[in-house]
Amino acid sequence: MELTEHAKPRAAQRGFSEDEINVLSAISLNVEQKGGASLCTIYNKERSRWGSALKEVLGLLRKSNQLPRKFVKRKMKVVKRLIEKLSAKHLPYLVVSDLNENVITCGHYYNRKIKRA
Repeated sequence: MELTEHAKPRAAQRGFSEDEINVLSAISLNVEQKGGASLCTIYNKERSRWGSALKEVLGLLRKSNQLPRKFVKRKMKVVKRLIEKLSAKHLPYLVVSDLNENVITCGHYYNRKIKRA
């Protein structure tokens, strides 16, 4: 996903790498908002399922002998950070433009209430 000029510093401030944003956008649920944007977040019921799935991916990466070591190390780091973010008290979220699928901003959810349009 492409990041807007606003989203680039926000992602850096909040510790989101490009790989993490791509995975979060793929596994999250979209809630349509007013103004042509969607809020992408993971519900509490889903985060334990995704956490266990990511732990399985981590195990498969550790056992992999056919991929280059640097590639495996980089992907393991991303998966570990995603597991940490999903097990944290405040879940990550993305706000994505409906028109061109750009990430507008990202952060950690403190309110726990998702407002629907």
